[in-house]
Amino acid sequence: MSLKEQMLKAGLITEQEAKRATHSQKVVNKKTGRKERERASEQTRRELEAGQQAGRERDKAREAGRGAERGREEAERQSGQRQRSAVSAAYREGLIEKWEGPRRYYYARDGRVDYLLVSDDIARRLENGQAAIAAGEKNPQRPCLLNAGAAKKLIEAAPERVIAFHGNPTG
Repeated sequence: MSLKEQMLKAGLITEQEAKRATHSQKVVNKKTGRKERERASEQTRRELEAGQQAGRERDKAREAGRGAERGREEAERQSGQRQRSAVSAAYREGLIEKWEGPRRYYYARDGRVDYLLVSDDIARRLENGQAAIAAGEKNPQRPCLLNAGAAKKLIEAAPERVIAFHGNPTG
């Protein structure tokens, strides 16, 4: 069904208006000539192809940008995963399980002074740089104690987790 027939059926134009439009189109076609119509048609086709090509190039550039972004996200995710693995390893390797005792060991945390009740041996190890106080692995608000080697590894992986360490982290 042609557009003219559809418009007639929908009641948008009358039979007389349809005939007039058909006649006008025939007159225009006769005046412009066959070659001119073919030239206009060819130009329209070229413009359409150029627009499609530009769209494909835009899509490629956009997809390449997304690919690079996905690559960066994957690298960040892997880097974060490696950091979490290093942090977990440091806690597993150097966690000091039994450190409670009668002696108060004071340290600064978040701009305030806090203390832990530790044994004399642990206090001596903290003072000599053989142990460190770190934020807990599962609960960062709860401090835990790590030996010096684990504290150094933790400083490399996540320095913000080490609260107090008197040892030389680079040596």
